[in-house]
Amino acid sequence: MSLEIEQCWIAGGAVTSYATNTPVNDYDVYPKNKEGLQSALEYGSHSGQLVHLSDRAATFLLYEKSKSGKRIPYQVITFDFFETTEALFNTFDFTACMGAWCCDNHKYIFHDSFLLHNSQRQLYYNESSPYPLSSLLRVKKYEQRGYEMKSHQRLKLALSIKHPTSWSELKEQIGGVYGETIQIDETLEFNHTNIMKVLDDAELVTLE
Repeated sequence: MSLEIEQCWIAGGAVTSYATNTPVNDYDVYPKNKEGLQSALEYGSHSGQLVHLSDRAATFLLYEKSKSGKRIPYQVITFDFFETTEALFNTFDFTACMGAWCCDNHKYIFHDSFLLHNSQRQLYYNESSPYPLSSLLRVKKYEQRGYEMKSHQRLKLALSIKHPTSWSELKEQIGGVYGETIQIDETLEFNHTNIMKVLDDAELVTLE
């Protein structure tokens, strides 16, 4: 990893791409502390253009381009700090994502099942993940990349989903780590019928 930042982890898709020898589509940066957050945001401002800001993440498009000729998204998680990989991996939904690069000692750290499940192209759900609705949407992305989610893992994911109690909670669940991905008229009464109506009319913005 060539990003010049400190006190951060680069984790998720970029590390999975490294392990599976596939092109990097984006960078997800998880600061360890305030200094790391500042370092990550300064790098994004100097090396790219801010294109989206939520209460959970800042997304830049780097001037650097991928092999396909597209500018690479660079997402800085802003809602929390992650001092350890244990704290980091607890927020991830699939073991196939649980790899991290330490920007300080320049070493990779993998979950025990990371390499196995990526080699098998299998999705195993982490029930500690806080955003199961977002994970449900992400399954399609991984299936398009050749991963399989077996029935017992789909059941784990389904059983982890709880009915939201407010519009803000629904937006948080759908947006997951990166923030709001759905526009909702919050003047509507929050009930099951209106949730179904909103979802019928919704256009989800993919930030992952």
